[in-house]
Amino acid sequence: MSANLITSKELQNVILCHPMATNEDIASAVGVSERRVWANRAAMVANVTRANKKATLSEILSSDNETIEVVELNDNELKNITNFNNCVIENVIINNVPEKKEGDYRNGEGVYKKEARIKMQEHIIATNIQGHIGTLSNLFIYMETAIYNAMPKCTFTTVERELPIYEQMRRKFKNCGIPIKCKFGDFSTILYGKDENTYAHLIMDYCGHLFTFAKELEHVIEKNLVGVGGIIALTTDRVNRIGKGEMWDYITSLSDEKTINRDKDSRSNSEIENERYLYSILGRNYKIIEIFNYRDKHSMTLTIIKRIK
Repeated sequence: MSANLITSKELQNVILCHPMATNEDIASAVGVSERRVWANRAAMVANVTRANKKATLSEILSSDNETIEVVELNDNELKNITNFNNCVIENVIINNVPEKKEGDYRNGEGVYKKEARIKMQEHIIATNIQGHIGTLSNLFIYMETAIYNAMPKCTFTTVERELPIYEQMRRKFKNCGIPIKCKFGDFSTILYGKDENTYAHLIMDYCGHLFTFAKELEHVIEKNLVGVGGIIALTTDRVNRIGKGEMWDYITSLSDEKTINRDKDSRSNSEIENERYLYSILGRNYKIIEIFNYRDKHSMTLTIIKRIK
């Protein structure tokens, strides 16, 4: 499909038909720039917001009363579309995508990401502490379902800041079989303003640079938002790339070569910086009980933190 042939209406229809595909996936599949996909997706959300805040994404393309021609993607064009694991969203079975290869990192489900999720759920289940769990989940909530099956008194709150994805999650979770609700916004919206011991556990599966959400983590620790015995499962980038700001400056200053014995410690500066930062804020109430480094598409670090008193 040529970028010169596809219209904005057709492109928006592709976005609608594949709501969980990334901008990069769609751009590659239909032969347009990633920026154009982003602009059209943003326009769709803006149109809905202006027309009716309660409107759903599926109403977007019919808002002007024009007939929409469905864009059919052939096998070659589908090769880069995200695998949806044959999931069901509002009675629409999404299974027209090729099988993913082992090791592919799609929808957060690379081989080692799955292992990381299992570690998170096993640490939480091992505490036998049931209650409210704040989580950064994906649409498929495999980990949350496993925890609920083992501890059926648990409830969950997750967040999503991309409106189309939030709409899909909110609808799916209504009938997903576990008590989970999705809020629109950043993870901080379920952290700030909360009392001590609000959560039994927190699954802070950011998969991003530590310095960008360090203030949120500090707030969780300072306010003791997780009860005694609870788990904080934190996923961060293993490598600190280019950044700026006070927190970036502080964390990257913690790899002073004068304090590292390179004969015994061959870890990268980033790993040392992040570990030292975590120990600097955890104090005596928390303990790191496991660190798991893995790589599917990007190098990540899962840190399991437990509140011990």
